[in-house]
Amino acid sequence: MGAPADRYKTIFFYLGDTLASAPSPLDIWLAAASERDVRFRRDTLARALKAADETYGPRVYEYHGRMEEFWELYDRFVTGQLKLPDGGRSLAKTVEESFLDTRRWFRPYPETHSVLSELKQRGVELGIISNSTDEMIDRLNDLDLLRYFDTLTYSQEAGAEKPAPEPFRLALKRARQKPERCLHVGNSYEQDVLGARGAGIEPLLVDRKGKYPNPDCTVVKDLRGVLGEG
Repeated sequence: MGAPADRYKTIFFYLGDTLASAPSPLDIWLAAASERDVRFRRDTLARALKAADETYGPRVYEYHGRMEEFWELYDRFVTGQLKLPDGGRSLAKTVEESFLDTRRWFRPYPETHSVLSELKQRGVELGIISNSTDEMIDRLNDLDLLRYFDTLTYSQEAGAEKPAPEPFRLALKRARQKPERCLHVGNSYEQDVLGARGAGIEPLLVDRKGKYPNPDCTVVKDLRGVLGEG
């Protein structure tokens, strides 16, 4: 049996923790608070972020192309939950600056560029399917990854997040491919494996830390596995 790259016309990838390591929003908020010398308990912030996600997460589809406005509302909600003396305006500003600093927080894995370059040389079409907003495009560009991809699909424009079938179906439509000609590479069994299967796409699970000891799918330790290496 040949390597996936030899069997599929199009290979889709997830971005965060698949192509590049990604921080948690909690870590970014805590770093911003440290820079501003703002103090609160970690669990207090975690609860505030969870409440903000529950309140604003379902509304993110309304803000396609208006994410600056969305994050202003979101951050105002979080800082309101934290009950900061100045209303949290200075902290919110630092948080937004931090989120925009892609290179500070995201790091392409050591093999990412070489694997994507090799796939392109082999004539494989590449795409992104990500639970993300339109900000993903700038993030890929900042990481010098945008140039590898023929199609980009993110949940905000699809109207649903993986494992729902909508992002996968939109990606297939853009790639003009049948599901059986495609592979989806991601790091989450629930979102990437089950989601891809639900759309008829073969999944490949990247499990760098051994999180899934006995999954019922093909597993690789890093992206070199997409080439049949490592």
